[in-house]
Amino acid sequence: MRQKLLAADFGAAVEEARKNLDTMEQGKNEQLQCAREPEIHGGGCGVHVRYIYSVSRGSKPAQVFAQILMGFELASRDPRVVALNLVQPEDWYVPMHDFRLHMQMVNYLKSLYPNVHLTLHAGELKPGIVPPDGLRFHIRESIEVGKAERIGHGVDVMYEDNPHELLAMMARRNVMVEICLTSNEGILGVRGRQHPWQCT
Repeated sequence: MRQKLLAADFGAAVEEARKNLDTMEQGKNEQLQCAREPEIHGGGCGVHVRYIYSVSRGSKPAQVFAQILMGFELASRDPRVVALNLVQPEDWYVPMHDFRLHMQMVNYLKSLYPNVHLTLHAGELKPGIVPPDGLRFHIRESIEVGKAERIGHGVDVMYEDNPHELLAMMARRNVMVEICLTSNEGILGVRGRQHPWQCT
């Protein structure tokens, strides 16, 4: 499928995405008046913006694969795109049903684009919103299969199989955790001492 997509002038879509970034950044610079008054708006004009390409994982498998491929191609061609991520609610039917398939897609493409970084939302779950088996493996497989270097949310980490070994492995590999306190409370209702990553 990758070969078919690339042969179908996929590169033109990648270049269009790069142009979209150019247009957005030009608009930002115009709003900040960076060209005319850089000394006034110097702080904002001097900020280096980098992007994480977002894949909508609630789509059909072929669409998800095409989006993941776009992310890898774009990140390998444009230094402003520093990583890719899979987004949309993890507890929806398709992200749950196709989770392992998505990890295999990411794993395959990572083998072809080894320099592209991966940050994956995983474990944005709690008991009661998915079956118990759905809490047991998303973080681990995002790291071991999906090669994630950073995990978003990770709320259900203590429900994973062998959670203490998983945490030790994450520490050894320097896998960061994006601790989303506000959205975890707003989306999952997890707050305070309910949160596994609380600082003591």
